[in-house]
Amino acid sequence: MIFFRRIKIFMKRCFKHPLYMVMLFVLPALVTFYRLTPTSSKSAYISVAIYNEDTGSENSVLLTERLVASNHIFKFYEVDSAEKLQNDIIAKDASFGFIIPEGFFESVSKEDYSNKIMVYKTPSSQLVKSAYEIIFGLVFDISSPARLAEYLSSKEEFSGISQDELFTELKADYTSSKNSENPFSIKDISSGTVNDFSTPTALNIPFTRIAGLMIFLSAFIGLFSFIIDRENKLFNAHFTVKMVSLALSSVIAFSIPAFLVSLVSVIIADVMPFKRVIFELSIYTLCMIALALVCGFIIRKSTVFSKVLPVYIILMIIFGGIFFDVTGFSSTLGFIARFFPTSYL
Repeated sequence: MIFFRRIKIFMKRCFKHPLYMVMLFVLPALVTFYRLTPTSSKSAYISVAIYNEDTGSENSVLLTERLVASNHIFKFYEVDSAEKLQNDIIAKDASFGFIIPEGFFESVSKEDYSNKIMVYKTPSSQLVKSAYEIIFGLVFDISSPARLAEYLSSKEEFSGISQDELFTELKADYTSSKNSENPFSIKDISSGTVNDFSTPTALNIPFTRIAGLMIFLSAFIGLFSFIIDRENKLFNAHFTVKMVSLALSSVIAFSIPAFLVSLVSVIIADVMPFKRVIFELSIYTLCMIALALVCGFIIRKSTVFSKVLPVYIILMIIFGGIFFDVTGFSSTLGFIARFFPTSYL
């Protein structure tokens, strides 16, 4: 009971530290800003909505599937209505959008180009004409064999061959020609591990590591507060069981609010599964409490503590993955990163 009473007293004191309160506010504010920011502003790719009205056409379905599966700066995704497409663009979840009208490929086969794919965009839409080229290329790729087969079947020299047979043969020849490395095609000479942009992904802020830094700081602010109190003769000068208990109470009291704020913030940020968030942050917080106590045995003076801790925090921000993960640069940097707790999150 005395131990928990001490934690309660220390916790009341921790909320009087301006720096501590500002620190507790930073992560929720960052998460709130992140959640309110439109998807398009958080992404490395340009989101493009696709609505296919021509669902009865195999070619239109194929066009949509190939756009969604494509891998480049544009991230095409399918919506279920024109209204949804427009709302996504207005909300900036998509930069612009395309509507494939009903009967589009049928019109193309009849050389009726009045039934056009429609674009919905805003003045802030990016690289719209580049997306035109991608769609045009796929439309040509999908429709060319059938168009050629239809054309050739009307010629006298091909009168003995059905249009379906022509289509099958032309499609095979077309695919073979397109994939061949002839002077009219571009040869891919990519090799090695150059795959940085092979899959466009959202730019995720490392909330778990920012939370880890906050928990680390909280535990060590609690330890620093205890050391100051001991130097001011509020406690006995020697490390006894009672002194360890007092130090532990102070560290826990400062760590609990940081842990709870971090837990809620990371859950709201939705960057990892719920159970994993609870498990990892709980284990990490216990480790930071233990680390703070060990450092309390080693560093006895507040003057030394106040000089060492800021340097270590700066190094942690650089090497601990707060802004970027250094482990991918070299094995040496990866080894150095392991000396900073946030790199394990």
